[in-house]
Amino acid sequence: MKYIFLVIFFFYSITSYAEINPLEKLYIERLQSGSYPELKVTAKIMQTSDVRNTETLDIAAEILLQTYATASVAELEPAALLARVLGQSKNRRYYSVLKEVYENTTSKKLDKHVSIALKQLKKAEGEQYTKGMVTLAQPKPPTEAEKSLIAMLKSGDDKQIQNVAKYIIYSNIYHHDIFDAAAEALSKNHPKTNEEDSTSAELLVRVISYSYNIKYQKILTDISKSTKNDKLRSLSKKSIRHVKTVTDK
Repeated sequence: MKYIFLVIFFFYSITSYAEINPLEKLYIERLQSGSYPELKVTAKIMQTSDVRNTETLDIAAEILLQTYATASVAELEPAALLARVLGQSKNRRYYSVLKEVYENTTSKKLDKHVSIALKQLKKAEGEQYTKGMVTLAQPKPPTEAEKSLIAMLKSGDDKQIQNVAKYIIYSNIYHHDIFDAAAEALSKNHPKTNEEDSTSAELLVRVISYSYNIKYQKILTDISKSTKNDKLRSLSKKSIRHVKTVTDK
């Protein structure tokens, strides 16, 4: 009997350890990368996969709880996908998470996806996940190459700023410190923009709009209202859609 118990215990331990496979480790890393594009792609992949590992799902639940209330319009898609991942897991540990989001979100789009996920779980069962049960990894500091880009954005050299901004846009580089530097450069640059030439300001607007972060909504709104350059005003208004908060419910 003792032998049987040891065999069962050993088998359970091996099974539990094997639950974290390399793909799920990658999910956990990418979910916490701090990069909107990586979060979106990872959430899409997870939504089409059979993710059942609790450690991975806890990370997804924590990100959803931390972001849904202040999500920009663009950030709604990964939030909706994470909700569907929790529903498809069939793990009723996440029922309370989805219920909180459903009752408090101001987005009709997110509300719809969370409602589907809630129906998949049907009810709460066992210990429920609550905000703060896991601590998300801190965003990685910028690499040496990214630090160089930040320094060039802060240089005040108009031509250098244009070249760096183009590089960031076409290379799909994503780091919050870079966006902060671009916003700082934009705040200094756009008052000098004349009616004929707004190239630097336009490029910087495009850079920060790709952050999909609501923290840049104010600067884009200010520019759209204060600039005398029609092209820059139009671009700023369009870019606000990427970073504005959700008020559609």
